[in-house]
Amino acid sequence: MPDRFRDVSFFCEDFQYLNKEQQMEIQVRRWEYEARCWQSRFDAAKQGQIELEAENAALKAKLKLREKQLFDRKSEKAKGKGSEQANAENQQSSSTPRGQQKGKAGENSSRRDYSHLPAKEEAYDVDEAEQSCPQCGPVNALIASE
Repeated sequence: MPDRFRDVSFFCEDFQYLNKEQQMEIQVRRWEYEARCWQSRFDAAKQGQIELEAENAALKAKLKLREKQLFDRKSEKAKGKGSEQANAENQQSSSTPRGQQKGKAGENSSRRDYSHLPAKEEAYDVDEAEQSCPQCGPVNALIASE
């Protein structure tokens, strides 16, 4: 509270002994003080609102830029002079079915040729206990090379 309210305040005991004019003057000063307090609070809130609106506008612009970067048409696909020709080619190629076609060799359908590598034949001795299957029992046959 300002210094002028220290001596006589609204709730002091001497307030009731003051004449009506003095009481009114004290009341008016109190209201003026409260009005200035509320005005300063309002100004601070208004300034905060202006700052938040500016930040909101900046964030909306940034979001719009990011959405444009992610979802807009790419520059390579933009319509230009050759777009009619590209559309005609796309329509022709879309009539053929996609995926592996019957009777056509795929891109990697041929087997690799290992004939240029040296062949090495190896034989391993296996114990008789390990030559039979532990579940069904028959003896495993000889595994030969191709």
